[in-house]
Amino acid sequence: MISFPPTNAVGSYLDFQRVNTAGGIGKAGASALANTTEERERFRARLRFGFDVNLGDGWTMGTRLATGSLTDPVSTNQTLGTYGFRDQIAVDLAWLDWQYASERGTHRFDFTGGRMRNPFFTASELVYDQDLAFDGVALNYKYALYTSDLVQRTVFATAGAFPLQEVELSAHDKWLLGGQVGLDWEACVRQPYQVCRGLLRFQECIGDQELAAEQSARLHRSSIPQSRQHGV
Repeated sequence: MISFPPTNAVGSYLDFQRVNTAGGIGKAGASALANTTEERERFRARLRFGFDVNLGDGWTMGTRLATGSLTDPVSTNQTLGTYGFRDQIAVDLAWLDWQYASERGTHRFDFTGGRMRNPFFTASELVYDQDLAFDGVALNYKYALYTSDLVQRTVFATAGAFPLQEVELSAHDKWLLGGQVGLDWEACVRQPYQVCRGLLRFQECIGDQELAAEQSARLHRSSIPQSRQHGV
């Protein structure tokens, strides 16, 4: 269910995703304005099926199929009530992973490529939705400061490169480049504390405004984000 406070302003916020898709506010018509007042009740279902395969020598591969809208990257929920139309199923994950650990387990490396789960430590969905998958490559390193039968204390570092959009006839492809370092500290049994610092760079992701004379040709349409949300 999607609820809105009764004090919300009516017809005051643009739905930029629909505006960009239509090619302007005028072309979007009534759908240019975001719904801020009409509550929605939806019956939704989710089906996910996946498997991992151990290839040996530290190599693992996996894949997962999931329901959900093909245009919504942060949800695998399928809305019911579509006049009996069949649900959509798509490849949600498809990855290849290599892991290495030193003889004493002090050093651990984990390299993943493909369409993978979020490789970064994320404390809240305000940063990344838990259903969001990442396309690209990621490397994770862990160094054990202290290890016992009850607690572990490690420092970790993660780096990754993820293509967001390949732009035809242009060198301005969109990328997400990220790095993160942190400390995973267990003071006692089942009391872990994690602290980290990260840097994310969204490359070539700044939109270019079209002038009135350019709108028909849509010369800068590749700079329009293919997906965005406004909190729902």
